[in-house]
Amino acid sequence: MIQLNTTKREYRSISKSGIDRSLAPMKLFEKAKKLGVWNPADIDFTQDKEDWIKLSENEKDYLLNLVTPFLAGEECVSHDIQPMISCMAKQGRLEDEMYLSTFLWEEVKHMDFFRRYLDDVVSIDRDLYEYIRPAYKALLMDRLEEVMSRLWTDQSPEAIIDASVVYNMIIEGVLAETGYHTFYEVLDRNNIMPGLRKGVALIQRDESRHIGYGVYLLSRIIQDRPDLLPYLEERMAEVQVMAMAQIQEGIDRYGEDEEIPFGMPGNFGEEYALTRYQGRMSVIMRSQKKSKKEVESQDYELMGSLAGSTS
Repeated sequence: MIQLNTTKREYRSISKSGIDRSLAPMKLFEKAKKLGVWNPADIDFTQDKEDWIKLSENEKDYLLNLVTPFLAGEECVSHDIQPMISCMAKQGRLEDEMYLSTFLWEEVKHMDFFRRYLDDVVSIDRDLYEYIRPAYKALLMDRLEEVMSRLWTDQSPEAIIDASVVYNMIIEGVLAETGYHTFYEVLDRNNIMPGLRKGVALIQRDESRHIGYGVYLLSRIIQDRPDLLPYLEERMAEVQVMAMAQIQEGIDRYGEDEEIPFGMPGNFGEEYALTRYQGRMSVIMRSQKKSKKEVESQDYELMGSLAGSTS
């Protein structure tokens, strides 16, 4: 005999309290609805194709070394975001759940953009696994899946810290931001690839909201549980080391500075990555001195692009 689940479920949306639009996730949700409507299929790659043909083989390799990890990363986070949505739903945080629903849509759209670039501009006809190296796999394929999957069964503050640190703070807030910085330096300096530049700028705008949500989420936890700050600092430092190892892998692919394509310095991005890490960590630490209302109602979008500007 089939047993029906008769447990009463509360529906916030039709309750007296309804949806609290003053909360940070709802402010980000409104911006996602307004700003996240761009379509990768509308981006014109005509000039990009002409620019690609003129590049040297080493320059082509350098761009593939940027694009491929982004594409794989977008696929990784698309796979792994669902446990965080479920976690917030189980905690009854409807506003967080509403905003997080835009993450999945935006991440798969970003994946669509980079795949279109490879198909339309590069016309790639081979696997690109050579650009996915050990430190990358350890962080984006192993560690990310581990901490996000944990949220299916564990909604503790520690589990949420682990997940948000890896996803929002380090993968999006350090690695992706450093990648955008590299894209702009290469493409703007050489005035090439307008389609790629446009898409990267739109993706960065989307992900500044994702990072802002991570800053909000961790600030909310630390405001409520300041005793967890040492735990957060330890996790941030640990995963930052993994991120820097990945950046170093990209640097090691090329030789001395004079041999690096586009005239890029060998250590480009390292200092920038540390700046992003330190800037957002300082914002989270300051949440200890704020009230719950201040933390929960602040506009976090600008904090997503902290310590730098979006193009």
